[in-house]
Amino acid sequence: MQGEDFVLLEVNGASSEAAHIWDRGASIKDAFTTLFAQYRMLFEIGNLQRKAGHRVPSLRELFRAWRKEKALVKDYPSTD
Repeated sequence: MQGEDFVLLEVNGASSEAAHIWDRGASIKDAFTTLFAQYRMLFEIGNLQRKAGHRVPSLRELFRAWRKEKALVKDYPSTD
């Protein structure tokens, strides 16, 4: 209650962006380097999952998931 001995932890999903790329001091090169490194990691994780026997979703399944997410976004709190 006194603001001592606590830790803030942020956990983001795979589609999240690293916050520092939006810093006005960050260069466009650094932003793309960070994003491409993130995408590379995601593709590597996906490839390992596929090799482990997990099924790759179809385009139809991906589209349905995207539509569901899009419908949920309207209920998210504003970030402005």
